Amino acid sequence: MDVLETYRDTVTGLIDIHLSSVSNRLNETRHALTTMSTFFIPLTLISGVYGMNFGNNADRLLGHAGVADVFWVSLDCVADAVGMFFYPRSSVGCDLQSSLARQLLLQSSQFA
Repeated sequence: MDVLETYRDTVTGLIDIHLSSVSNRLNETRHALTTMSTFFIPLTLISGVYGMNFGNNADRLLGHAGVADVFWVSLDCVADAVGMFFYPRSSVGCDLQSSLARQLLLQSSQFA
C-alpha cells in the first residue's frame, strides 16, 4: 500500500510539473501577443480613421496640411510613443536596466 501511495504522489508531482511548464509557455505567448497588440492597435485605429473618405471637407478642416500628412505624422507620433514605452532606456545612455513598461509592471505587482 505504501508503494502505491508513493507512486500516486510521484505521478501527481509529475502532472503538476507538466501543467506548470504548459502554463509558463502560455504566459510567454500571451506576453508576446499583448506586446504586439499594444504596438499595432493604436496604429490600426489611426489608419482606420484616416482611411475613411473625407471628400472635400478634409481641405477645409486641415488647411494646407493634407489628410495624408496628418496621417503620417500621427502614425509616427504613436509609433514613437509606444516604442519609447517599450524600448529599454539603458541602450539610450541611461543607467536603467529595464524599460518603462517593466518598471510599471513591477510597481503594480508590488501592490497586488
